[in-house]
Amino acid sequence: AADWAATASILTVHNLPFMGSGGGTALGEYGLQAAREPLLPEWARSLPLPLGMVHADWITTVSPAYAAEIQTAAYGCGLEAFLASRSARVRGILNGIDPAVWDPASDASLASDYDLHSLEKRRPNKAALQAALGLPVEPRIPLLAMVARLDVQKGVDLALEALTRLADSPWQFVLLGSGDPAIEDRARAFAELRNRHVRFVPAFDPGLARQIYAGADVVLAPSRYEPCGLVQLIAMRYGAVPLVRATGGLKDTVTPYAVGGKGTGFLFGPAEAPALADAIRGALGVYSDQRRWIGLQRRGMAQDFTWVRSARAYAELYLEAAAVRRTGWGGSP
Repeated sequence: AADWAATASILTVHNLPFMGSGGGTALGEYGLQAAREPLLPEWARSLPLPLGMVHADWITTVSPAYAAEIQTAAYGCGLEAFLASRSARVRGILNGIDPAVWDPASDASLASDYDLHSLEKRRPNKAALQAALGLPVEPRIPLLAMVARLDVQKGVDLALEALTRLADSPWQFVLLGSGDPAIEDRARAFAELRNRHVRFVPAFDPGLARQIYAGADVVLAPSRYEPCGLVQLIAMRYGAVPLVRATGGLKDTVTPYAVGGKGTGFLFGPAEAPALADAIRGALGVYSDQRRWIGLQRRGMAQDFTWVRSARAYAELYLEAAAVRRTGWGGSP
């Protein structure tokens, strides 16, 4: 018992709304009590995630922005007062990707391998993707894409409505994902009405996802909230320019395009279709100038989102938490 008393505990929150269930039954079976934390709502005191957070010395999330957001009423799911009271012990550390797993220079799924210094070799991937999906093979038409779980969180409905507002602009769109049947039905109807330039693939298909990252010009991530997100990281690694909502890890990893060779993608604010449509319109404008567009691609591909940086941050936190426990400063939360 003494050994455990000196051991620090850290709990990582990935997606706060998913708090678990059935905690009350388990507590009763093991003779344990619900949380007594007064800042926790009554309904949360027997749920697994809030229980874990109450008893953890530190709480981490998968991005700095999400760590701040969950301490607000907009994103805190009713736990914001409790989380804000622990703000000194809430830390956001970005997720990462494995560059050996996600490597366009050696990806067997692709029609043509390429890297940061050979972007011209990326072009056959767009043509191959268009042909495989039955889209007109048009190298100059911007190809927009989403690879997403079809859930209200991911903002698929926002993307469909925004694209409806851009009917006067030339573009192609592919959506890969499965999930909520209502969203699937809406996406299917959207694609059927625009079958010359839209494709919806209702599936989980890792190989096709890689081909989309390598062939698309723009990858959309219009999430209503996003703890971290990997889509935008993979997109940049593969030379697809991310267009994301300014929330959570999306905001932390994509810097807004600006004239003068700055930025790695495009961001928009309100979770509303008009704002997304304006952002897409802006991206299409930059796409028309391939010199600027290639600069955007290269800046994205040059970003370091490997696990090395994340692992270093976690190691530093573990050492800090252990030192705090050892010295007794602050004690248990």
